[in-house]
Amino acid sequence: MALNKCCCCVNLRTGAIVIAVLGILGSFGQLHDKEHIYIGIISVVVGVLANLFLLHGAIKYNKTTTLVYLIFEAIFIIGYIVGMCLVIAALVDKQFKLGWDGTWDFPVVWNTEDLKILDGKIEDVGTCAVVVGYLTATLVAIIIGIALGIYFWVCVYSFFGDFKKQGLPQLA
Repeated sequence: MALNKCCCCVNLRTGAIVIAVLGILGSFGQLHDKEHIYIGIISVVVGVLANLFLLHGAIKYNKTTTLVYLIFEAIFIIGYIVGMCLVIAALVDKQFKLGWDGTWDFPVVWNTEDLKILDGKIEDVGTCAVVVGYLTATLVAIIIGIALGIYFWVCVYSFFGDFKKQGLPQLA
């Protein structure tokens, strides 16, 4: 499971530094949802903090801060897997397709040919297709994020394993 190089050509320490810098920059992508701004702020703070631990661990050869990053990243990966399961559950749920109560959040003129009435509720075929498309795109993005997260975690874990092999001193 251990790697000798990160991204096939870079040594593990340099790879860990690049992963940390990209992680710090990528953490700010969590601020996209205005409705759940508190969750976004917490995600940004925890993401930046975790990647600062990795940056410190890679620059100073600090085993403890690298381990803290590995723990945070494992928790993030588990969170992404839970999110993936929720998206899959939404995609297979028949109720979300038939459960629209007929209220709109914004004024839109819809094509009345696409409207169906089932059990007293209006089902809009176009809206349903958009929701399924959005959930499918979200699922693909989550799967790519999980794959990259696992690969980066393995790279950093390999860097962490080199501490034992090389017997590097613990610089503070």
